[in-house]
Amino acid sequence: MTTYKKMKCYNLMTGDFVGYLGTHDNYLTLTDADGAATFVWSSEGADLYLEKETTPNDRYLGLAERDYAGWGLKGGWRNPVIFNSDGSISLKDEPRRKLYGPISKISANYIAFTEAGDSNQNILKFELQS
Repeated sequence: MTTYKKMKCYNLMTGDFVGYLGTHDNYLTLTDADGAATFVWSSEGADLYLEKETTPNDRYLGLAERDYAGWGLKGGWRNPVIFNSDGSISLKDEPRRKLYGPISKISANYIAFTEAGDSNQNILKFELQS
């Protein structure tokens, strides 16, 4: 049986807790504990995916338009990732692109992927709750 858990998010540079990983309109967001989604790491062959518990089918972390991070179905809009030793998440095919946030908009605090090698001070560190 797979145990899905909430994902805590921290600013990698400062170590400050910035919220939980959530979703808004199939995009990744930072939210409070009440709005947090639940996740599990999954793999296919040599590829690692962040899988979000969703009914009727789970969704997977992927690169969306304008570099935003989104949730896609298994058959398409998803990307294998690297869970780096510092707790950050990178795209497997572009390991220098890491998740960062928040990008504050009216509807939510979104998460996006940096440009390759960007020295963004808001790169996130992720930790599944125990």
